[in-house]
Amino acid sequence: MNRLPTFNFRVWMVAAAAPIFFLLLLRIEQPTTPPSDWPANCEIGAEIRKKEGATCPGCQLQNVVITTTSSGPCLWQVKIQVESQPGIDMIFTPDGFELNETTPIGVSQGHISVDNDVLAGTYPLDVDVAPTTGGQTFHIPLRYTLHVDASVPPPTPIPEEICSLTIQDGWMQPSQGVWQDDNVFPDRPTRQLVRLGPTAFRAELPMVLGRPTLLFGILRPVGEAALDRRNTIEIRGISRGAVNVPVRFRFSVEENGEPPREIYTSEVLSNTLPLLGPCRVDSRPFTFRVDTTDGVPPPKSPDEPTAFTFNRIGPYRLIAEVVRADRAPPNDRTGIRVTVEGTVIETHAPVLQFHPILLSPASAEEQKALKEESDFQARGSQLVADDYFPLKPGTLVAVRHPVRDMSHIVQGVEEGTIAWIKRLFKDAIVARRDLLEAAINAERTLASLLGAGDRVVILMRNQDMDLVRPTAEDWASSPKVIFVRGGGGGSTVVHELAHTLPYLWSRTQMLEQCGRDWHNKPEAVAYGHQIQVFDQEKRRRHHASSTVMGDLVDKDSPRWIARCTYWNLLHILQAKPDPELLLVRGALVFSDTLSAGVLLPAYQTLGAPDLETGDGGIGRLSCATAAANVWPAIR
Repeated sequence: MNRLPTFNFRVWMVAAAAPIFFLLLLRIEQPTTPPSDWPANCEIGAEIRKKEGATCPGCQLQNVVITTTSSGPCLWQVKIQVESQPGIDMIFTPDGFELNETTPIGVSQGHISVDNDVLAGTYPLDVDVAPTTGGQTFHIPLRYTLHVDASVPPPTPIPEEICSLTIQDGWMQPSQGVWQDDNVFPDRPTRQLVRLGPTAFRAELPMVLGRPTLLFGILRPVGEAALDRRNTIEIRGISRGAVNVPVRFRFSVEENGEPPREIYTSEVLSNTLPLLGPCRVDSRPFTFRVDTTDGVPPPKSPDEPTAFTFNRIGPYRLIAEVVRADRAPPNDRTGIRVTVEGTVIETHAPVLQFHPILLSPASAEEQKALKEESDFQARGSQLVADDYFPLKPGTLVAVRHPVRDMSHIVQGVEEGTIAWIKRLFKDAIVARRDLLEAAINAERTLASLLGAGDRVVILMRNQDMDLVRPTAEDWASSPKVIFVRGGGGGSTVVHELAHTLPYLWSRTQMLEQCGRDWHNKPEAVAYGHQIQVFDQEKRRRHHASSTVMGDLVDKDSPRWIARCTYWNLLHILQAKPDPELLLVRGALVFSDTLSAGVLLPAYQTLGAPDLETGDGGIGRLSCATAAANVWPAIR
């Protein structure tokens, strides 16, 4: 015969700091018939334990689990729920013993301490019973009635004595991939970390709307010596308190005037804060830190991303504060905090048009392989750009096109222009290659712009690429067109794309903006913390890595983006390429002594301008070499 519980025990409730007595009476409702597979001969004992993750003292009733045990094949789980009692704070204790481990209390009684503002009434207490041998759960609804003895008046609360404290130092910075205070590139306005006070900073490198973000320690604010503190966020100070309280870190963000949004709250810290009185004459130091080796919020699992994002454009403020673990918000604040202010911007990714083209005959198998390679490059470019570029993931669009036979352009160059090239230039082969490149560039640029594309990526086989530039691997031919050989990866296209933002961002711009040139060089100048790899959160610290704009330092060196490249893209990608433009097409050929050119048909379209408006008048085009030698104007 099954033996079910007849919970008829009384539990006395004693006010934690007052001579007020409460009576808790449990009574069982009429249970339903137990399942047919419920085992017989279940002798029931009971114990009470802290629920995993709960903290004591101060456990709310919801954070306590009662588990019944027996020598028979039974497992009893009591789920306690308190309704209509905001502010109730119950602690189950056996005979006053503090609940911090599994402690038997028998089957009859125990003490419960309750805050003075608890309301009398009847509340549910549900028991779910399940056999350890398997089978259905048997639900037993109970009620407990709380009575208050009002004959004794409530005591007058004794306020806490909060002792004075002084915050002496602290640090924190946000990162979406690169550091505010880079290891190798010098601090310059708009890309540096400025200390505003002992625990207040301004991060000048803007944050990108919707891009995964983590919090880290620092290397150096502007004007201070470098000291590697990247792996901890810390706050230091002194206090005159004599009584310690448990604390934890809470991180939040304020965005453009919105109320604070919590990002992450840590577990209770191992050290405590000397906060309460009686206050001492002398001061005691305190230091609180949270590990940022993998950033804050810390990672959980590959399937559970924890990085946060900024959701509004405009000013922001990040707050890392030390709060009391024995109090609930908003009464848990201690005034100990670090803040970082900055700006959130929105960036716009270009639309890439991937065109696999042929300049010579190809078999069906060769055409299929070329198309697959082009599609592979398109997908890889999207993934790598999400990782490296200051963009919200998924915003770069790569449009895939079928294989196109453009051998007619080769024939047109041979038949229509070779004669006058030979008359003007001694090296007709080089001139013919340049003109072929210009013809492909012009034809694909027009097709892309009329099809709402921002950049064209032309993928060709080696034998076709050799017709244009036999010695080149990949290159940005113009502000709109990128040539890529087969066999590369997504980082190849991203490298050339960065050259076009704006065209031609390369050695000269690196020296001007960053003080060094690392283009196509094996220089380890990429530092930061990668947050995602190929559209999944997968964190990786970069310390002296190879750069996407340079060569590999060695075959095992990972690639990352240098802070200066990232900074340039932050500013360029804020502009959306959509103004109304006049597309002017033409061809120029020149030597040391001769130059010639022709204007092709013009079109009205939308896009990003390549040239600033000049004062040369309508119908006038002037060109200049890198040495500032101005060619005769073409009208």
